[in-house]
Amino acid sequence: MSTKKIDRVRSQASSPPEGELGRRRPKLLLVGLALATLTAIALFAILRPAPPAVGSGGAVTHRAAPAVAYVADATCVGCHAQAGERWRGSHHDQAMAHVGPDSVRGDFADAVLRQGKQRWRFHRADGRYYVDAPGENGRSRQYEIKYTFGVDPLQQYLVEFPGGRLQALPVAWDTRRQRWFHLYPDSRAGTGDPMHWTGRYQNWNLMCAECHSTNLRKGYDAAADTYATRWDEINVGCQSCHGPGAAHQAWADAKRDGKPAPSGAEKAYGLVVDFRAGDSRFQVDQCGACHSRRQRLADSDQPGAHFLDNFRPELLRAGLYHPDGQQLDEVYVYGSMLQSRMYQQGVRCTDCHDAHSLKLKAEGNAVCVQCHNPAGNPRFPTLRKAAYDTPAHHHHTAGRPGTECRNCHMPEKNYMVVHARPDHSFRIPRPRPLAKARHPQRVQPVPRQQEPGLGG
Repeated sequence: MSTKKIDRVRSQASSPPEGELGRRRPKLLLVGLALATLTAIALFAILRPAPPAVGSGGAVTHRAAPAVAYVADATCVGCHAQAGERWRGSHHDQAMAHVGPDSVRGDFADAVLRQGKQRWRFHRADGRYYVDAPGENGRSRQYEIKYTFGVDPLQQYLVEFPGGRLQALPVAWDTRRQRWFHLYPDSRAGTGDPMHWTGRYQNWNLMCAECHSTNLRKGYDAAADTYATRWDEINVGCQSCHGPGAAHQAWADAKRDGKPAPSGAEKAYGLVVDFRAGDSRFQVDQCGACHSRRQRLADSDQPGAHFLDNFRPELLRAGLYHPDGQQLDEVYVYGSMLQSRMYQQGVRCTDCHDAHSLKLKAEGNAVCVQCHNPAGNPRFPTLRKAAYDTPAHHHHTAGRPGTECRNCHMPEKNYMVVHARPDHSFRIPRPRPLAKARHPQRVQPVPRQQEPGLGG
């Protein structure tokens, strides 16, 4: 049979006669409408806010924020001096800064790093900071460092390029070991590759800017492929978390002068992001805006709005998470936290971390036994009251390595070579099923009574 005949037969078999098609159309329409309705119901069930968590103390208060101006952080600290003092010197405070003796941690005293055939030389001249680095054409040239990026356990450095671009160097300073190191030691990205340090995927404006500065506007011009990026504060300041502060300042000024509160600010103190009115998940959403792996949905943030109004989070998919949901790639805490029973019961970021210094509220296991102790915690009535910080629970001799809660419940993984980040799903370790899922052909049967991590 010829090809044309085969095609004609296939067409006749797949296409019903015109009269039959006419009779089917109403049925097809009804089926289509039913599928559309079911899809809409499913999406609503998935994306609608969940009911308040146990112990959250209130209903969800996510709301889109009105347009409010930002003020200088110094204005906030003028009234909130104690919070400002704790914030000063924090990772948020040092998220980004102009280069200078007070911000630069790296060795710029003619230090040299060699990585394969590449050579990086860091030096100073006339109060400015420079790096001799392989450029866009592969040849070494001198670049001036304009900004520091982060502070601990590593500090990166940004270089200005034409078109308003800032590019992140692929070498960084290890602030703990006091050494230069390459962030991508195994990378073969050459000139012209988007992953080369001069390429698009190492571009600060595109990849990292919005979470290191306050009220950042990328200012991207698609036609010219240029940036005019601006910010209100160069680092992560008060209003990165609390939202624009002009209305709150107006409320505070009115209160000080004995005048009525401005319209609409009576209950919320003029705050766009009102943590007092929000429940535990509201706070996690606000922190998750930066501490998550996600894609932006809106051109700019709506402070105080639901996380899903601004972003689409990455799901638990292969390559990002292990089969049991534990972090694998760099997922920035939020996706792990949402999996945890602690999150479901109303635990929020500031139960463990100070809101302004970002430090843990206690050292070692003390931060966990705030709640996990024989007396329990009245905020979490379903939590089993028991002594957890004992060899009977962790199966190790007290004081020896492996006895910290995080060793089993928050295993760490290094990202950016030196940055150990703990998993925040707080799961009970079950190594046998996890090992089987990762390496099914290698796993030998393990008697249940010998399986570590199941006691307590």
